[in-house]
Amino acid sequence: MKPNKTLKDKLAENCVANLIAILAFIISVISLLISCNANKISREANKIAKTAELPYFKFSKNFDNGHDEIVIHNEGGKLRELENPQIYLFWSIKSDKSLPNAKDIAVLNYYNLGSRDPLLSGKTPVTISAENPSKAKALIDRFEKLAKENNFLVFLSAKWYVRLQYKDIYDEPHDDMYDVSPVGSRKMSKNEAMELIKKYNRMTEQGVAIDISTVSPEILYKKWNG
Repeated sequence: MKPNKTLKDKLAENCVANLIAILAFIISVISLLISCNANKISREANKIAKTAELPYFKFSKNFDNGHDEIVIHNEGGKLRELENPQIYLFWSIKSDKSLPNAKDIAVLNYYNLGSRDPLLSGKTPVTISAENPSKAKALIDRFEKLAKENNFLVFLSAKWYVRLQYKDIYDEPHDDMYDVSPVGSRKMSKNEAMELIKKYNRMTEQGVAIDISTVSPEILYKKWNG
């Protein structure tokens, strides 16, 4: 016949049982944390691997031999369903009387956007050429002369932005905007891109834009100084 357990024995057994339950809970939590961490590491690894296979764009400007071209190079992975690149061009004009303030004017139909390489493999970069750069140069020369006749010394510079919309090899859509200059380019944030598109569209709707195929020096002067 087993002796009756004392209160001390019962308390000891309860402590052991509680300790075992606590240890089991701790082990369960640790296992869960290890599992979550492993999943996180796996997701990060997949993300890194996927990023390595995404397109990587570089841009260059070419002004040689009377050309005015934006050249798009893809030095990364292939892509699918590339839409025609969109060019947002602004002429920024300031004068000796308004320095350092400048007025931006949206320029329409400057580039020929009719052709593209749907894969942008990198070996065959996309070249976007100005429709008629000599006409644009003559327009700017006559505009500067007209401004001088009205006692303004003007300074005109260009701002280029390229929007690329495509799907990657995983069929995920991308809509990216790049700030392009003769010395390099940078990918803009989504907020920056949205504000730029709003500005361009607002100028077009409000008439603060020029169509390079129809504009005259007088119209350009009025848009700037009107």
